[in-house]
Amino acid sequence: VDDSNGMVVNIKVIDDIVRRSVIERYHNKSINDEVPEFALRAPSLENLLDSLWREIEPLLPSEVSLTQLRLEEMPTLYGEMNMTDSLVKL
Repeated sequence: VDDSNGMVVNIKVIDDIVRRSVIERYHNKSINDEVPEFALRAPSLENLLDSLWREIEPLLPSEVSLTQLRLEEMPTLYGEMNMTDSLVKL
């Protein structure tokens, strides 16, 4: 925790990473047609989580690590990836 502001990382940094890596890349797009990574790969929850993880993790500041990722379309339709256990839950 940074003594000067009481935060591990400024939430604005995380918001910017999510905006660039997720929202700008996927929002209002036909994933199969408009996201090159999925031209030949099914956009399943598992594949989307894997892709998001690989894209987000290297962008995080060195003092934080990605431990879990949840992709939710609705409360009953979601997937979670937890890399400490190499587990994907659907």
